[in-house]
Amino acid sequence: MLKSVLMFALVSLATTVNNPVLADSLKNSTPPRDTEPPAAPLLFTAAPLESSQTAAGIYEPIARYLGQALNRPVVYRYVGNWGVYRTQMQRGDYDLVFDGPHFTSYRLEKLRHQLLVRLPDTFQYVTVARDDFVFVGMQRLYRNNFCAFSSPNLGTLMLLDLFDNPARQPHITAAASSDEIYQGVVGKRCAAGVLPLAHFRRLNQDGRVRVLYTSDALPGQALSAGPRVSPDERLQLINALVSPAASGPTAPLRAAWRTEGGLVRANAEDYLPFSRYLRNEWGFY
Repeated sequence: MLKSVLMFALVSLATTVNNPVLADSLKNSTPPRDTEPPAAPLLFTAAPLESSQTAAGIYEPIARYLGQALNRPVVYRYVGNWGVYRTQMQRGDYDLVFDGPHFTSYRLEKLRHQLLVRLPDTFQYVTVARDDFVFVGMQRLYRNNFCAFSSPNLGTLMLLDLFDNPARQPHITAAASSDEIYQGVVGKRCAAGVLPLAHFRRLNQDGRVRVLYTSDALPGQALSAGPRVSPDERLQLINALVSPAASGPTAPLRAAWRTEGGLVRANAEDYLPFSRYLRNEWGFY
């Protein structure tokens, strides 16, 4: 019986080898062993400053452009609110993140992100009040109501940092836009307000409001890459984003931030000091 089985196997093997059509069929049906699986998509997000429709118009062209540069899918994901954004960012869900100096600094320090590019302009925050407001110094404003963006907005965190006594902190009335902050001051809803200097200049054409305090110049919004982005890919991303070819895909972003210049390579040292403003924010440290 065993001899019969062996004889049948030898005859079958000889038939296969001597039959070129059958041999080619078997060879072609064997998957190549050196084929690598496609790279996993990179997840790209940004701080939730806009509606989903507006954000898609800004960031999806950049995601497509970067995907083509890497020959790897880059998927933009909109995050609808700050709570979800904060949780997912802290968890390291995203490979590419575009947002402000304090969050960028935190990712460099805690999430092994590397800085890629930034907007070319610096910016400042101002504390403002009505022209008739009696001002005797920032430390004396702790009893007052401030119209400002909700924490963890950097301008609001920088304001609170000026008041080192926990028992003497100003009250924050949350606003959804710089226009709302400005009108809250003009309409006496708030004694003072905190907003970006560029927005204040646009809104204060009639001079009804004056500046009480101006922050130091801050580096612009930046893009960082997490540890799932290889060093070679990081270099490819930087080169793609500072290239003249990026002017089209980044045009909606530059228009949203009112900057005419293209993205520029970023220096991590410019961002590292700003994570300290998050040290009193829940979940960061």
